[in-house]
Amino acid sequence: MLARFEGADYAAPTMSSGEVEQSTVAGECADRTPSTSNGVSRFIASWRAALAQPRFRADLLFTIVFDTILLHFAVDFFNHVESRQGVILADPLLAHFRAVDLTWVSFFVVVGFTALGVARMFLAPQRLLVCFQAYAFLVAMRAICMYLAPFDAPTGIIVLQDPFSKAFGLGAEAPLTKDLFFSGHTSILTLAAFGVPKGRVKIVLAVAAVAIAFCVLAQKVHYTIDVAVAPFMAFGALRFVEWIRERLGLPTA
Repeated sequence: MLARFEGADYAAPTMSSGEVEQSTVAGECADRTPSTSNGVSRFIASWRAALAQPRFRADLLFTIVFDTILLHFAVDFFNHVESRQGVILADPLLAHFRAVDLTWVSFFVVVGFTALGVARMFLAPQRLLVCFQAYAFLVAMRAICMYLAPFDAPTGIIVLQDPFSKAFGLGAEAPLTKDLFFSGHTSILTLAAFGVPKGRVKIVLAVAAVAIAFCVLAQKVHYTIDVAVAPFMAFGALRFVEWIRERLGLPTA
């Protein structure tokens, strides 16, 4: 075939200037086509496939009920912790600076980037359940650690409050200051970073976890040990849940 074309007077088809312009515009439009519709399609398809499985529906119901019950009892326990007498730790790092009020920064980092992680995991329903179950286990681990290690708030703390509750006068009880070991803010963002699939969102969440660790230390809401231990607890909670699910023959991704 190549020999025939080499020996013949062969001219490639040409395009008029109008056709070239139309082709260029079409290519640019294709490059600019948003991926939102693809994301929505993936979301719908993945959840349809998951909800079609009776085992997934039972897993989803268990996760919702278990998390709701555990969080209900956790709130009462944290209020109990607040009424206890604890120990003030000597923290060499916190002793070197005065606290800075980063309440709003902390609030938006935790809420915004946790929501980003959950939104990413919604594209993988099984993974979403794993992470919510790991979060429940993480809350239980925090309760156990706080029971065994009663700490008082660091000296010079600027109390971290919920800005929405403060702005609208919601919540009669005083903000918690003794839910210390280990840091809930740091651990939840670290859990989200560990839990999401590989990609840019995982990197963003890892950076957000470092940022919130800096914020709670700068405001002296936590001791250094609270923040340092939190990533290990988050990773341990996730791996424990994955191990349990593997033993039960349940998917983890």
